[in-house]
Amino acid sequence: MEEHAALTAAARTFREVQFLGIVYEDDEATTRAFLAERGSSYPSLLDPEGRAAIAYGVFGVPETFFIDGAGRIVEKHVGPLDRGTIATLIARTKGGAP
Repeated sequence: MEEHAALTAAARTFREVQFLGIVYEDDEATTRAFLAERGSSYPSLLDPEGRAAIAYGVFGVPETFFIDGAGRIVEKHVGPLDRGTIATLIARTKGGAP
């Protein structure tokens, strides 16, 4: 998955940003195998009952939320991310240029 590689690289680059994966509609064994094979530089949590997905209004995957230091959602991206888009959205989240 290209998005996972982009997120892993971004988590290594933007160390001042906390990345967190929420695993939705997948089981623990599959998730562990995927992460063992591809690695990760950020924690991933399982959402087996979809509670986090419901709370955030997730309609499908992938969806990525950018949350500022005060805990407010400041950006939501629907669809896969690439490294350039991640950098742009992080800058917006931090109050930088669009």
